[in-house]
Amino acid sequence: ALYPQLPITVVRPDEVGTDLVANALAAWWRYRQTCVVVDFGTALTFTTVSAEGKMLGVAIAPGLKTAVRALFA
Repeated sequence: ALYPQLPITVVRPDEVGTDLVANALAAWWRYRQTCVVVDFGTALTFTTVSAEGKMLGVAIAPGLKTAVRALFA
């Protein structure tokens, strides 16, 4: 396992970046309930974490700058 010491389960660790894992861990550690982490970075990401500490999935969309540029192009 790539993340054996973490208290959360990363379903597909070879497909998820460490930044998303860190976000999921922080959200789970703070709230200890099912939640969605939204990260406004270069890309817009939505990471779902269960109350049991399992990363359920990630959705990725273009970041705000990319989306605005695409609208005007």
